[in-house]
Amino acid sequence: MTPQEINNILIVDDILKSVPIKTEDAEFIYNFVKEKKVNKTLETGFGHGRSAAHIIAASNSKHVAMDPFQESEFNNT
Repeated sequence: MTPQEINNILIVDDILKSVPIKTEDAEFIYNFVKEKKVNKTLETGFGHGRSAAHIIAASNSKHVAMDPFQESEFNNT
């Protein structure tokens, strides 16, 4: 899956546009993971899952993400 395909599927409401990972940042992460052939990843903070989706697509492997505020801040979405 390409970054464009992910961004077409992963829709973040306009009210939530202040998320830390912007589309351009996620594409950078995707390209970095792909270029460096990273296959073991751990992420702190999950939010709306934009970076996680790009990491998984680029690495084509399992990805661990932990966020102690996922339920309280993001309603487990």
